[in-house]
Amino acid sequence: MPAIYENHGLHFAYPENWQLMEPEQDPGLVDVTLQTPNGGFWSVQLMPSEVLPEECIEQIFEGLEAEYEDLERESASCEFAGVACSGYEVRFFCLDMLVEVRVWACKHAGRTFVCHYQAEQSEFLEIEPVFRAIATSLFQGQIEV
Repeated sequence: MPAIYENHGLHFAYPENWQLMEPEQDPGLVDVTLQTPNGGFWSVQLMPSEVLPEECIEQIFEGLEAEYEDLERESASCEFAGVACSGYEVRFFCLDMLVEVRVWACKHAGRTFVCHYQAEQSEFLEIEPVFRAIATSLFQGQIEV
């Protein structure tokens, strides 16, 4: 049975054995993160409409670049429940592990959505469909924003 998140104008389903974290919110910003049992994570940020999706994904990439060396980045696009998103697929090594990252952003319902998920490659390959299902449920189940 999946757990349901319904707060801050967001509604989505996620695996009940994943840990939910909501750091203190800045006014106008919603940030929700789910931690997998094996160390990966999925997060969504909901920002005011004046914040451009491109700026958000660049900021996340710059943060990764500041922390890790030799990142590989490819532009990518996807669709969740009919909502088109653009972003990056990123790979980097941390210790001896290859880490896979996806960063997506879009404008929807008058707000800017940013979805960021990552995990060590073997975990990522196994749970990327779950990451994508959470994002799909986010846009299918969106309540008042």
